[in-house]
Amino acid sequence: MPSIDQMTGDQNVRVHVLGGTIVCGDWVGDELFDEAKHGPRETCDAIKANPVSGKAQAMLQDFSSEVWKHVGNIRLTEADKLRDSAEYDPAMLMRMIKEMRRVVADLTPEEAGVVFTFGTDTGAFLAHAAVEGIPQKILGNKSLIIATSQHYAVPNRPEGHRGPFYPAGTEAVENFESAVYLATREEMRGRIGLCCGDSLHGPRGLHKINAIDRHPFVSKYPNIAENSKSGALEHRWHFNVENRRDFQPRERNNEFILSLGGVEDMSLTPTSNYENLVSAMAGMTNPEGAMKSLSLPRRLYSWLRGVKLGRAQKDFCGLVVQAPGLSNLRKSNADLQKINAAAEIGAFAGAPLVIISDPLQTFVGVESGITRYGTSLSGMRRRLDQLSFGAESHVIDGGSLTRTEATMLMSQAVAEASRDGLKGKAVVQYVADFIDRYWHWLENGTEMQEESPAKA
Repeated sequence: MPSIDQMTGDQNVRVHVLGGTIVCGDWVGDELFDEAKHGPRETCDAIKANPVSGKAQAMLQDFSSEVWKHVGNIRLTEADKLRDSAEYDPAMLMRMIKEMRRVVADLTPEEAGVVFTFGTDTGAFLAHAAVEGIPQKILGNKSLIIATSQHYAVPNRPEGHRGPFYPAGTEAVENFESAVYLATREEMRGRIGLCCGDSLHGPRGLHKINAIDRHPFVSKYPNIAENSKSGALEHRWHFNVENRRDFQPRERNNEFILSLGGVEDMSLTPTSNYENLVSAMAGMTNPEGAMKSLSLPRRLYSWLRGVKLGRAQKDFCGLVVQAPGLSNLRKSNADLQKINAAAEIGAFAGAPLVIISDPLQTFVGVESGITRYGTSLSGMRRRLDQLSFGAESHVIDGGSLTRTEATMLMSQAVAEASRDGLKGKAVVQYVADFIDRYWHWLENGTEMQEESPAKA
């Protein structure tokens, strides 16, 4: 930690280390890499990356004096076990949200906000979970920033080292430093963001689509702030916080829960055979005992009888289908009928089918963060209904939800529906209403009244 005379600002910041690449170091087996013991790093082929306890504390030493002009004090803590992105599943994400809520609730009145270090590969999922799972009344006027990095700082800082250690421009140090600085900014009060590279993203609508670049995330929303890297620190960051709700948590009455796995996603492309969508739903829902209850066209019914049935129903909660730009969704009656068939199989088993228009394209490149989206299914809804065997189509319109949003919202909604004892088609309706309520809040800032669920 820098000496007290370097901290001349009036903003205190809490840092809580959850893990991730940003605090990773080199390991040889279960030992932290030591050149004296293991030889030169470039000749050691057994090195692997894992989070390192104390690394965040060490990186503070290399923060610039400009940051310390804004910081009065940093209180740094670590999770009991630091984890890498590859270790996370829905149960772990829920545990992280509970831990984050505890840390936020523990902030002192003098602390402006909190920085959490986390894994980049799972960052978009944690950001969405945080903004849904940490209500505004808990966050209050504090800021919450998730800091990630594509690369970790090497080599490891030896114990007892003093003074600058990592090379200038080291990504992990720069990202961590930016997150701490951003937590002191008045513009971030009451807001949640994800900092990676020179951008502060809103927590909703995020993708991680790049595995190398320092700016791996794009969002369907404008970023909260951008760093021009010119001029004094307080003038480098340009904020866009007018009339924005995508970075604000909601006040939700229900406890934040996720299904414990089984929300899958797939894409429909020009090479897709839409019968495989039906096959996937049949194989994952295991509807052997329900075959006679499905109102499928005779040809599809006969074909489905030959499908090898797969996993138990409890292991599959729903399917998000990416149709990049709905103009790319085939419009022949035969193909639309297969989509309806897949949705009906899922509806019978309480495993919804959501179609989203998420092409992962940008106007001027990945670094722009401006993502192009197609339209919703609304224009095709009438045709789907006409082909849905005499009833309203069970296909749920996910519109311009990103894959991260759609899978997280479905996981949330299915878990809540299960808790309320809903089954079958009632689960599908619950998920559809849940997504509608999500859009309503983003567009209006108020919660849509939730109807009492009807048990199937």
